[in-house]
Amino acid sequence: MIMNQKDSNIIYIEVEQAILGAILNEGDLIQDCTFPAEYFGKREHQWIYQAMQALQKKNEKIDIVTVVTQLQEMNQIETVGGVSYLYDLADAVPTTANFSFYVHSLTEGYKLRKAQALALSLALSPTVEKINEVYQQLGALQELSSSSIRTIQDGLFDIYEDLLSPQGDIGVDTGLIDLNRLIGGFQKNDLIIIAGRPSTGKTAFALNIAMNHLKNGGVVDLFSLEMSEDQLLKRMLSAVARVNSKRWSDKNFSKEDYEKIVQAIGIMGNWTGVLKDKPAQTVAEIRSTVRQSMKHFPNQTHLIVIDYLQLIQPVGYFERHDLAIGEITKQLKNIAKEYHVPVVLLSQLNRGVESRADKRPMMSDIRDSGSVEQDADVIISLYRDDYYNQPSIPSSTSIVELNVLKNRNGQIGRVEAAFQKEFGLFLNLMKHSDMQNDRKS
Repeated sequence: MIMNQKDSNIIYIEVEQAILGAILNEGDLIQDCTFPAEYFGKREHQWIYQAMQALQKKNEKIDIVTVVTQLQEMNQIETVGGVSYLYDLADAVPTTANFSFYVHSLTEGYKLRKAQALALSLALSPTVEKINEVYQQLGALQELSSSSIRTIQDGLFDIYEDLLSPQGDIGVDTGLIDLNRLIGGFQKNDLIIIAGRPSTGKTAFALNIAMNHLKNGGVVDLFSLEMSEDQLLKRMLSAVARVNSKRWSDKNFSKEDYEKIVQAIGIMGNWTGVLKDKPAQTVAEIRSTVRQSMKHFPNQTHLIVIDYLQLIQPVGYFERHDLAIGEITKQLKNIAKEYHVPVVLLSQLNRGVESRADKRPMMSDIRDSGSVEQDADVIISLYRDDYYNQPSIPSSTSIVELNVLKNRNGQIGRVEAAFQKEFGLFLNLMKHSDMQNDRKS
């Protein structure tokens, strides 16, 4: 049977009546009500609920008599239907056993009304700005929840299950042994910031982590706000095939290069990833793509990579740019928690780092760093000495310092990796050393 809007409204009004009646019968239930009065669709019910909240704030008992008195003080007793309506509410609820179900239904009714209002506002003003605004507000609606309480036992059971699993919750493998040892991989629910000056290798670093996850059978949702899909895929092919990335410009491929690239295409063809290269994406657009990817690939481990923070389009008006950045990082952290995935977010550094003798980045060097420091679980900065101090003998390989400046749930420190610039490839130092020895022999 298809339910029309009128039927739906009647049902939600009955849910509102059930909640108010249950509280009138058992006043302590107000302690379980953390939602605002606007969740009630009927204005009269909002007034009654606000009267109950006022009594709760004054630590007074909630029953029909006290609620009537409070409504009289608010000059709303007749507005809500008089004393008789309150008695009718209480009499209509024989038991409070289903109270949590009523609250869940009330939340769903509120979300439905808000969604309908957003759809109407979009129909009246179908602009790109309004679409972005509606996307963001719909994302916020999805986060509303009336989920049941999780007990200590629930948490302990999850930990016990993790202990029984062969590998445990080791996080997403970065492909770099020393970094994995320091931070334990990239953990679900975490917002991870990768910071560096332009051309220090931060995009290559993020792509290497993404490729390692893809190689291990995971799904990567890659958002590029600067480089095109074609550029990113060519970078990845160069890393997999170990072909100089500059060859894509002059097409001066050798026969061996050509064979390596064809083989790399075959390898990457088996990977599962989503790539969106639209500039000026909003968080709402990113959330929408992630939601579709999670729905399409529900049984695989996801990793989200965004390049980069300062190019994400804020929605709405903000007095200062750092406030806009703060809203963006807060929403991206929410995405990490909502979908239980690590979100890797690249960020630029301020030019101020260039004026110091020691040019190793600090957290304060991150552009609009206040909100980034607060919302991030892990912050990793990249430093290459040869970026600032040109070696007397040029080398195709750089030693990159990966400085873990923040780790909310673990150690901070510094590890190193080899960066083969011509391939855009990050390697463990030991593996790089072995490859060098193989070339010599």
